Amino acid sequence: MAHMKITQRGTERDSYIFVTLHDGMFVKIRVTADSGAGARRMAQDLVADYRRILDKR
Repeated sequence: MAHMKITQRGTERDSYIFVTLHDGMFVKIRVTADSGAGARRMAQDLVADYRRILDKR
């Protein structure tokens, strides 16, 4: 996981990037939200959901 602060249209946002491989393919997941809007939690929840989907295969 990588975290960075970005500015979009004058608003500072938190952006989280996750990189993985699945079936030999490169997968990048990026979650961006307003600072303080729970971006980290949203990113962690998304990755946990993604992992659950892969575990069911």
